[in-house]
Amino acid sequence: MNAQNAHEFLPLVQAIADGITIQFNDGGDWLDVENLNTDSYDPDEYRIKPKPRTFNLMIHKYTGIIEDNDFISYDENIWERITVVEVIK
Repeated sequence: MNAQNAHEFLPLVQAIADGITIQFNDGGDWLDVENLNTDSYDPDEYRIKPKPRTFNLMIHKYTGIIEDNDFISYDENIWERITVVEVIK
């Protein structure tokens, strides 16, 4: 890290201070790390570990059609509410 790129490392350093997991790009695989190697790697080799998102969807029991969860009212005999959690690689 130097005066020219220190500002790029700031969000990563702040995340570590806040107890948020940092990941290192190891050939396309993101690995959790505890420390930044600022002498050998650029800041774009690191990221703040994304949090998985949760989605509520509706699935039609007979046709399998999937709709978003914008239904105000729905027939529980026809539609089933499901919760989907995103898997982050």
